[in-house]
Amino acid sequence: MSWSAECAFWRRMLQTFAVEAAVKSERRRCWFYDFGDRPVSYEPVRRWQLQLRAARGCQRGAARELYSPKRCLPDVLMLLTHVPVYTLGTAANAKDLRFALHESPCAVTRTERGGKVTYHGPGQVTGYAIMDLCKYRRDLRWYVSMLEEVVIRSLGEFGISGERLAGHHGVWVGGATRKIATIGVSASRWITCHGFALNVTRDVLEPFRRIVACGLDGDTMTCMHELVPDRQTCTVEKVRQKLATHFAQVFDVVLEPYKPELRSLSDAKCADEERQHPSARR
Repeated sequence: MSWSAECAFWRRMLQTFAVEAAVKSERRRCWFYDFGDRPVSYEPVRRWQLQLRAARGCQRGAARELYSPKRCLPDVLMLLTHVPVYTLGTAANAKDLRFALHESPCAVTRTERGGKVTYHGPGQVTGYAIMDLCKYRRDLRWYVSMLEEVVIRSLGEFGISGERLAGHHGVWVGGATRKIATIGVSASRWITCHGFALNVTRDVLEPFRRIVACGLDGDTMTCMHELVPDRQTCTVEKVRQKLATHFAQVFDVVLEPYKPELRSLSDAKCADEERQHPSARR
């Protein structure tokens, strides 16, 4: 190795160490959008995620200095319930639907997340995370495992033992015989979007029987209300709270709550939302 090449190597190493030291010295911020129990349409939220991701990608691309948490847009966590919808991931095909499209009981839409077909609707908590993995670890398998950990810890708060199943994303119960949470993500330049969906009430089970959910028989799916002795202690609201708590712990972030205006999602103007966020004015 020439002298100039060796100097370049050590310069890159020092920059890497500086980035890691900055990350460890200050807890990262994460904007938290809690949509409550009111169902939200899928497509506006999907577009909003893509715009939030693009804004962070553009900012990183324009930066010339070393990474600094104070200079970067924070990551984002959204917790919500969707209006009934079937979403087809990049690996999905028409055979995953057990009905003709013109006979669909609800909306069907293609999306850029990985995986096959799944269902979103009332009785379920869906979590979307726009995370810059350059701040954490550039490893999608690690990231999916961390999302699984968030769900597993949250289930534990209700006395439910969540499990992983080798070769399958998501969270399982009952000796890994029933699936209770699905995970499907998308990443561009190490910035993620999409996330997980945790089944809470029995309302979600019948729609899953109409599809080959995540490549599995619909009867494989279960929900939290089938596993707790008292459903009153396991409401969608309480599950959202536990998911937010454990997301912050697993990713070591400080959640900065922000109530989104649902009407703003009709246009999905992420730039306006970010300007309105209190932390954006710091």
